[in-house]
Amino acid sequence: MTDESQVGKGKIEIVNRSITRYDADAIVIPANPDLEFASMGVQGYVAADGGIEIFREASEIAHSYVKEHGEIDINGMTGKVPLYSAHLTTGGRLPAKHVIHSVALGYDSESGSYCNKEVIAESTRNALELGKEKGLTSIGLQP
Repeated sequence: MTDESQVGKGKIEIVNRSITRYDADAIVIPANPDLEFASMGVQGYVAADGGIEIFREASEIAHSYVKEHGEIDINGMTGKVPLYSAHLTTGGRLPAKHVIHSVALGYDSESGSYCNKEVIAESTRNALELGKEKGLTSIGLQP
């Protein structure tokens, strides 16, 4: 199933299939503040279809960020990259040329990490802005 809608100069296309099969300049996947590989969920499927090298590259980005800026203090926890940030890697064997790793988490000292509509909105804005900065014209997001 595919459904399209025009939005300004662009379009939104809704496709009912795995994000790992989406042929775009990039796909957006969730990431933790260390950009470490989590073998379950979407990351597991991306690694299986696209290769673990996608996540090795993300880990290198996180280590480079720490070298330049130091670790991030997240209300008493530490992370390697900021919350809501977006980071671009190659797409490995995926049809998408790139993967945008989106740190779609909030954190507070009472409840720990969480994800809500504000977190998703901010993270999505940052992922799309990164895509725009890099000249990407098609970006796949999962529901």
